[in-house]
Amino acid sequence: MTLRSDIIRKLTEIVDPERMLMDPEDLYVYSFERVFEDTKYPDFDAVVRANSEDEIIEIGQLAEAEGLTIINRGEDTVAHESRETKGSGTIILDTVPPLEIAALDVKITARFEQLRERRQKLMDAFREGPSYKSLALAVESLFHRGAISQCKDCEICTGYCTVSPHFNHVETYSAKGRHLLMRGLMRGELKPSKRLADILYSCTLCGLCYAQCTPDLHLDEAILEARGRMAKEGLAPESAKTALRNVLEQGNPMGASRELRARWMRRLPQNLLEKKADMLYWAGCNTTLRSGVRSTANATVKVLSAAGINLTTFGEREGCCGFSLIVGGLFKEAKRNAEQVAKKVDEAGVEMLVTSCSGCYETFTDFYPNRLGVEIPCPVFHSSQLLIRQAKNYDLKLNRLPLKVTYHDPCGLGRHCGVYDPPRRLLKSIPGLQLIEPELSRERSRCCGGGGGLWGVDSGASMSLAIQRIREDIMPLNIEALAVSCPLCHTNFLYTLKRHGVGLRVYDIVEFVEIALRNGNAD
Repeated sequence: MTLRSDIIRKLTEIVDPERMLMDPEDLYVYSFERVFEDTKYPDFDAVVRANSEDEIIEIGQLAEAEGLTIINRGEDTVAHESRETKGSGTIILDTVPPLEIAALDVKITARFEQLRERRQKLMDAFREGPSYKSLALAVESLFHRGAISQCKDCEICTGYCTVSPHFNHVETYSAKGRHLLMRGLMRGELKPSKRLADILYSCTLCGLCYAQCTPDLHLDEAILEARGRMAKEGLAPESAKTALRNVLEQGNPMGASRELRARWMRRLPQNLLEKKADMLYWAGCNTTLRSGVRSTANATVKVLSAAGINLTTFGEREGCCGFSLIVGGLFKEAKRNAEQVAKKVDEAGVEMLVTSCSGCYETFTDFYPNRLGVEIPCPVFHSSQLLIRQAKNYDLKLNRLPLKVTYHDPCGLGRHCGVYDPPRRLLKSIPGLQLIEPELSRERSRCCGGGGGLWGVDSGASMSLAIQRIREDIMPLNIEALAVSCPLCHTNFLYTLKRHGVGLRVYDIVEFVEIALRNGNAD
């Protein structure tokens, strides 16, 4: 049965239209509710996400007047039965509140043994190794094995989903919802569609959801696999297609002129550019082209040079690592770009590559070899790793920098690449600097909201997630500055702080070292 247009209109007068869900993708996700295990219950026509008691009362009154059947989400019984003579349709009323992190932690502890058994089943499906190529098959195997019955009543991954709050906690836009949609796609129960693509591309690929459940397998990568299929069907969002055109024409996803890329070098020695050197500094598109974070590139070069490292850079010839193409699902184009980058690095004849960009680091060390089959022809380091690795050879006289600082773990550098300690050790090496950890840090760090291509798809969503991270995790620490190691996190935080009028300073971790090296004054 399909809801009459007048009933749909009345429902959207009670709740916002984005909380009135009737697309096949939404209906598929909510069809896994427990109540549908009993075949006597009818199919349903819509899902309504209610956020207040008043909305619930009004929907109940409408159901009584129009003969609607209401099924309360999360319950085993029908809340309101329609009159047989006036059956006008069935809706699921979603009033399930989001769980707080503390409650989720309790659930994780209580279900530890169950989760361990589930992880082992997944590992059995991955006996040849958790390669990107076979990831989709492993997820399909998970669902066919019946493990979905264990997922159905679990709230862990959904509760940890960074993006879900921006979409009113609608299950379709939660971690669980996206994985149910991938199940439907792989089993042919759902067809590729613009709506499905929009949902898959709304994820930041941060990995926080399944880091709490199946940390050995990084199931967030299955979303990336599904994006590849969406791209092949021509359903990638316009931001991904624009990024590709811009990379091809200007060497960066933003479409900025090539000349602008070298602007950060104006105050640096000219002999730095493409000279013969032991090490190549790869600054990255976001670092060199975002006006608020170009100081990171300057600070990195100054600190490395002060440490006596023979350094070079490509300047305006640097180009893009291809991160935006990969998260956009444009794998074939990303591979061609990666091969060009690897060739350029090889021709530079350097012994090492260092980057201050978390996204570039993840791309070079993870995406290139594991997804694209391309290798950078030299060791790759994040700036924090290199500075700590070579610390015993450095003679950097750092002045005191009396600041209370917290560090935000970027998802690419942290959860995806396991680099947690070098940034912290670098900050702790600065005299006078006090590092205060947020409760959600390291593998449990909440995403800033800028990753996975979401910044390009919906910057407003990215900033709404950033302000949540700032207000709930960072500001309660009473710190004076926020330390980051990713230019996209840096950009998202800067824009968000300005929009919301929050007076908090943000610096890249290497900037703290450069300030202490210079004069110890962070003003």
